[in-house]
Amino acid sequence: AFADSKLYIFGGKIGDSTYLDGMWRYDTLNQQFISIGTLPRPCAYGTTATDGFGNVYLVGCYSESEALKYTNEIWVFDASTESIATNIYGQLAARESAAAIFNRQLWIFGGETSDDTVSAKVQICDISSFLPRAPTNEPTTEPSAEPTTTPSATLSTSAVQSSGKTPRIDRDLWLSVIIVLVSCGCFCVALLFYLWSQKKRSEPEAQQPKNDIVPAQP
Repeated sequence: AFADSKLYIFGGKIGDSTYLDGMWRYDTLNQQFISIGTLPRPCAYGTTATDGFGNVYLVGCYSESEALKYTNEIWVFDASTESIATNIYGQLAARESAAAIFNRQLWIFGGETSDDTVSAKVQICDISSFLPRAPTNEPTTEPSAEPTTTPSATLSTSAVQSSGKTPRIDRDLWLSVIIVLVSCGCFCVALLFYLWSQKKRSEPEAQQPKNDIVPAQP
């Protein structure tokens, strides 16, 4: 299980009949396992779910004891103390289930209830007592505003004037208007220059005046 940015491993089985009761935290910095205690009893084939608040729920811990092979116990591991804080009970004794936390509830899906018998039931356990208090939807009481005869539109304008700042939407609008006007002016100047150059090009070149003066004969 992963809780409080730490990786925890609970119990396990070696070979065909050796069950473990150890709890370990994996040190990712030094890449080694650190023993942090023991479970209430040796077990394996369980599943875990974390609630995001430092609690790990161990579901369906299958033990070597014939009387405790299948149990509905759910152990609650507190990551802040790294110990089993308490235990609760589900409705169905099963191992190898799937578990998840949703809406402040522990959901347990299926599992093996006896040798070669698989269940399709879904269990829902209330775990709200292990979680921080949920926020309520009760409306908060706010102080009433002082009565005024000024219209709301005027209040909005006054608020802007008193702050001494121009709303961003007005600045953007004026900037857009200025850009459009400058663009139109540049276009008009370019158009006038083009028309003037076309007019000059179409005018015939002025003819040189003829010299009618005849030079005097010697």
